[in-house]
Amino acid sequence: MNFRTKSYLRKRFGDYYQASELPLPHDFTRREWGFIFFDEMPEVVMRRHKAFSSEGEAIEYLRGMVPAHVYHSAAYYQFPGAGTMKEKKWEGADLIFDLDADHLPQKVRSYAGMLANVKAETIKLLDFLLEDFGFDEKNIRVAFSGGRGYHIHVHEPRVLTLGSAERREIVDYIGGEVGPKEEFIFEEYMGKKIIASFKESSDGFGWGKRLSKHLISYLKNLSTKEVHLALGEVSHALFLFEQPETQDNFTTEIASQIYKLKMEHPNWNSRRIAQQI
Repeated sequence: MNFRTKSYLRKRFGDYYQASELPLPHDFTRREWGFIFFDEMPEVVMRRHKAFSSEGEAIEYLRGMVPAHVYHSAAYYQFPGAGTMKEKKWEGADLIFDLDADHLPQKVRSYAGMLANVKAETIKLLDFLLEDFGFDEKNIRVAFSGGRGYHIHVHEPRVLTLGSAERREIVDYIGGEVGPKEEFIFEEYMGKKIIASFKESSDGFGWGKRLSKHLISYLKNLSTKEVHLALGEVSHALFLFEQPETQDNFTTEIASQIYKLKMEHPNWNSRRIAQQI
């Protein structure tokens, strides 16, 4: 990057800093800040260990120094401007999720398609955070990564001091890596094992509620099809469930029951079938 290019970019960035509102992150005075400046580019030199005591100080610094890149820590420190990590004295950290379209199983070629996929997954994740974990919406911040994904920061006080193992448990739960799964999906009712929260109402919670809502939707869609088409779809689902890489006892059991009931009672609607599972 030559001198004229850097001068032009610095001027445009400076105009932006002067004309725009510059929202600061939650509890910014307890975070460490880092900057990359135009003068040192193309070398990437991170200027770290900066802290601000007020909003005015932070805004004045950004508008005066005109950095090319601005970073802040996810962690909170007692002394964020200290020169070593030990001296900073860690006090907690946001719970952060980084969703990237490149890492999703659904592969599409167009940029618009990738953004649509990652947006849909971000909405699903937010639903988990709000519904299953009960985080307050005001304590969640969503930002476009600037490329092909989203960053979600949760600064709920209850999660700030969680360790890596506890944070891993949250990720595992959202990813469905809960076990034994039967404890999260099934419950005993009048001596019979049924799917937890099998209702169309807002009652229930967790994976039991999610599975029941999905299954009701699936059965409703199935009931609109011709019997032979519906049976073919269920048979295909059974085939997939029985494959070694996807085999799961409780999902196979559910699919088997649907197939059996549909064969024995072709006139039953989805609600009647759901009540028998």
